[in-house]
Amino acid sequence: RKQTTSTKGLMIINQLKKLDRFNFHGNINWFPGHMAKAKADLSKRLKFVDTVFEVRDARIPFSSANPHLDELTKGKRRVIIFNKSDLADPSNEKKISSFFKSKDQSVRFFCGSRNDRVANEEMIRFALGTKTAKKQDVVRSRPSFQTIGTQYSNFSEDFQKIHNVLIVGIPNVGKSTIINSLKNTLGQSLRADAKTGPNPGVTRQVSSFKISDRPPAYLVDSPGVMVPNIDNTEVGLDLVLTGAIKDIVVSNEVIANWLIYRLWNSGKLGLLSSIPGVNVEEVVKKNDGNTEDFIEEIARAMSFKSVGGEWNVDAASRFLLDRYRKGELGRFTLEDVEMEIEKSRTQSAGLVEKVGTGVSGKKDSKKN
Repeated sequence: RKQTTSTKGLMIINQLKKLDRFNFHGNINWFPGHMAKAKADLSKRLKFVDTVFEVRDARIPFSSANPHLDELTKGKRRVIIFNKSDLADPSNEKKISSFFKSKDQSVRFFCGSRNDRVANEEMIRFALGTKTAKKQDVVRSRPSFQTIGTQYSNFSEDFQKIHNVLIVGIPNVGKSTIINSLKNTLGQSLRADAKTGPNPGVTRQVSSFKISDRPPAYLVDSPGVMVPNIDNTEVGLDLVLTGAIKDIVVSNEVIANWLIYRLWNSGKLGLLSSIPGVNVEEVVKKNDGNTEDFIEEIARAMSFKSVGGEWNVDAASRFLLDRYRKGELGRFTLEDVEMEIEKSRTQSAGLVEKVGTGVSGKKDSKKN
């Protein structure tokens, strides 16, 4: 039976003292060989691109950015698309929009899986630099699928003749889902859909499809490219949690405990009550700052046991991560948006070079 958190329970959760740090030892980096090639190819292609769609994960609006894109996309028409907005806290959208507007940067909050025709057409208009779109200019006929610049020697000539829109982003932010949504809006064949999946690294090749007749315009896909080195451990853990980095880099148990840590410090532990049988209030009452107690509570509620009869925390961790990634815990933004905005402003002003992560170098996930 699904538990609910009482008003008193919510007050207790909101009054919990924040955990000082999450104990984790190790480096989080994932930069397979195909990404190095894709990064080099991206730099080449951007020379011939008119508009850039940079896709980020709305749950980690700052951590899902690739900082190399700022320099590479200078002088280009650019929009930052915060995809998976249906999984993030909507109360942050106005703050994020205002921050980027102050930097003269256009943003869109988007849910590629909804196939929103109006939102898709607005995206195409922005890409082409037009406020209004004539019906005869929007492609709604048989698609023209091409792979521009990958099979022919006249790479530069191909790109210079048409308006090119490049969609970029780190792995698993939903680029392929957005592409398929745009194709649906344009009435294009589903047989050539971009591959989608819950794991990063699905797109390996570069392909394109036509989005406009006048001007002739193509949307060009690109593989997700992660930064080679992630210095901030919190950023690395968030990237694994949202699926941008493969789970094999960090254990399920560590990432599940990191999610609990994020929920705890955001006053959102009550979201765990959406799991049938989980009594958040009882765990909080006897808890001394140990995130692992919540994983064991999930194992107990779901009757996950190992061969020896102990609670199977790995199974419980995988179960929790799966529910979070599907949005079944509720809408939750991992990052503290106000803090990230202030950090960005401070760094832009050149007042600091690096901000501490708040993650210690110990192997367990308990509070010091």
